Amino acid sequence: MIRSCLPSTETIDLGDSVRHWKAWIIGITPPSAKPFDVSADISFEWCPLDAARAHTCEEDLLTALIGRRRRSATTQPRWTRVDLSLRASLPYGSTTSMPEPHLFGPWSTSVVDNVGATLTDVKERKGKIVAILGGHRDLEVEAHCGSDGVLSLTGLAISEFRMFRVPRVWDDPERREA
Repeated sequence: MIRSCLPSTETIDLGDSVRHWKAWIIGITPPSAKPFDVSADISFEWCPLDAARAHTCEEDLLTALIGRRRRSATTQPRWTRVDLSLRASLPYGSTTSMPEPHLFGPWSTSVVDNVGATLTDVKERKGKIVAILGGHRDLEVEAHCGSDGVLSLTGLAISEFRMFRVPRVWDDPERREA
């Protein structure tokens, strides 16, 4: 159950006007994950062309910027990348001994395989990869190194992404119906 969703942040890069949006969700820990606290963050970027596209399409935007041409410009659909990071961490200041490699290896492999099966999305044409629409990074282990040089586990994290097509909105009613 979600205990709280922290307020999202939105920043605008003054150099290129790209908006960066991020939200954090905490308290989604299932009972089976105790003593770890599970949280997530989700983020994406939105550029001025994406904002213009939300009100029109690239072809109409190009016509507005450079005027009509004999042959209308053709454009590719725009995609937005959404990043998600899942984190399981022990309460602040807590550590636990690192699991034995013969236990931790198969467990971490199963986590990465489950995430991969859920989030990896590859588009193929004629047996060749033409787009990667979702994927993940390796499982990251967070550790604390004591003064005696022994590593202790403090948390785990995995990051992934998905690509989403930004829908077209046609200004021209004839195009909209087509």
